[in-house]
Amino acid sequence: MAKRTPLSPALAAATKTKDGGESNTAIVTTGISIPTWALNLVADVAHKRKRNRIPGAASSVSAILLELIEKNRAELEAEIQ
Repeated sequence: MAKRTPLSPALAAATKTKDGGESNTAIVTTGISIPTWALNLVADVAHKRKRNRIPGAASSVSAILLELIEKNRAELEAEIQ
């Protein structure tokens, strides 16, 4: 498994646990601006995966976006080096 990069200071502050510790599986609720066609495409894929119950396939918009980011993680991290 690839080494996880630390969160930006803003995200780190938003992912503290109740006791003040860091969460390895922190979830941050956020809003992003993307074209309607892109959101509709991802939502349609999520709906189809849920309807067809494809084993191992992400069946939510958030899970699909995370899957796409993980697939391209090395390239994205290279941009910030």
